[in-house]
Amino acid sequence: MLMGSMTLRKFQNSFNHLDNKADLVLGTRLENLKYEMPWLKKQGNKAFTWLLRRLTGADIKDGQTGFRATRKEVFETVEIEGDFTYTQEMIVKTAKEGWRIANVPVNFYQRSAGESRLMSGPLSYAWRAWIIIIRTIRDYDPLKFFGLPGIILTFAGLLLGAAILYKFAVIGIIGHTPAVILTTLLIMSGIQLLFLALMADMRK
Repeated sequence: MLMGSMTLRKFQNSFNHLDNKADLVLGTRLENLKYEMPWLKKQGNKAFTWLLRRLTGADIKDGQTGFRATRKEVFETVEIEGDFTYTQEMIVKTAKEGWRIANVPVNFYQRSAGESRLMSGPLSYAWRAWIIIIRTIRDYDPLKFFGLPGIILTFAGLLLGAAILYKFAVIGIIGHTPAVILTTLLIMSGIQLLFLALMADMRK
């Protein structure tokens, strides 16, 4: 996709009119699409945008846009490590560093020539997109990434263990050795994930 010269000038003028009210300005495409964006790509954009809003608390309207303007000071403090993921990584790190983020609507037209260099097809895009989502949650919200599965596994182990103890109290025998082993594994795995979540959160 390409942004025409008129759209570029509009974006630049909108950025100038913000008058020191933002440090990173995102050109939001989803509100002004001038073509029928593929359903999978549109849903992926919406998923990323929702995720970034949850992670940063910022009012982000298009988390995948490559149309952006930023201050020099932002580049000096925000280190971008990824390549394909830079669009999301830059937004998250900018917000985490306390910089202000604003949105400017831009018109988005269908690509007139060439092919996308970011994906070879819808399935490739979907696969890489979900990998980015998982990595983003892991890196910037480890309590949720590790803690939630830890709580689920621990609760499942305790529930299964309670059922085994109840059966022992009623019948007088435990039996089902695999169930006892499974209970132990669930509880141990859950506790390990909870400790991992706390350690990862302290190292953020």
